[in-house]
Amino acid sequence: MKSNTKRLNRESKTVSVMIQMYCDFHHHPESGLCDACQELSDYADKRVSKCPYGEDKPACVSCPTHCYVKQKRQAIQEVMRFSGPRMAWRHPWLAIMHLVDSSKKVDDLESISQENNSIYVMASLDGTKKGRRHLLQLQIDKDKTLLLGQVNIYKLLKKLARNVDDIETQKFIHKALSEKSIDLEAHSVHSNDLYLGFKSPHGDLGETIILKLDNIQQVMNGETVKGGIWKKITLLDPQTGAPSSLSDMMFMDEQLLLLSVNKNISMDDSHLWSYLTSTSKLTPIKSFHGLSAEGVTATNAKNELMVVFDGNGKTQSRFLPISIN
Repeated sequence: MKSNTKRLNRESKTVSVMIQMYCDFHHHPESGLCDACQELSDYADKRVSKCPYGEDKPACVSCPTHCYVKQKRQAIQEVMRFSGPRMAWRHPWLAIMHLVDSSKKVDDLESISQENNSIYVMASLDGTKKGRRHLLQLQIDKDKTLLLGQVNIYKLLKKLARNVDDIETQKFIHKALSEKSIDLEAHSVHSNDLYLGFKSPHGDLGETIILKLDNIQQVMNGETVKGGIWKKITLLDPQTGAPSSLSDMMFMDEQLLLLSVNKNISMDDSHLWSYLTSTSKLTPIKSFHGLSAEGVTATNAKNELMVVFDGNGKTQSRFLPISIN
């Protein structure tokens, strides 16, 4: 049964995956689910689809309404105790989104990254678009999400502009802030440093700008910010040469993987790129005609990525695994 909102659809998908993991390990079905787990899955799906909270549904663990009958509630709790800690490795995107859904502070998520034991989320807070200025540091503690810290991105950029000696970085930040043209769609935490990828503004020649801020923990602690413009990368549609704007990025070994979207009159096109940091070589990996790619993450499979496509409020979000060399 399909729910009516992206939030409920994702919840239904997450529960289904957790039950499948539990059943595979404990009951070893030849295919699909055993009868008992299939019954539980159908029951859970029905409860999610009828949730009165809709898009504002809290995580089940913190929900004030106990809609499961006692037997089914005990069964799903056992499933979650087993599958919850394993989700981060088997299904990282769903696991992180479940953490985000569990946090009442997070709304309108833009990008996610992970470094060591921390998960970093860039999102607006408290339901306001104007609030899309925060980076949050989260950590998993069993079935709870701990908020370790948060910083206001605009204040962070102002602080960097005051501290940095590089004139080009100063001019870029001052112009972006004064024109109110900042649109941050991507970030990544890599080797203890924070990277911010701008959808806008672009560089003087139309390049995508990526800032590097040294030492993520100092950044989160509000200490002196050091860094500057790290890379200026020109993203153009491989077929048409049309400008393409950054939508997400992540590091994988020595390469930076980039997602970009170019808005057309009739439909969007998206592109996945590989950027070798050692040589500055940019290589297109795959294009997606008619789709708006908004997120990319690694899976637990070797050399596999999961690309997330936005339905733009008209269709459900899509998830597509991509193999890369």
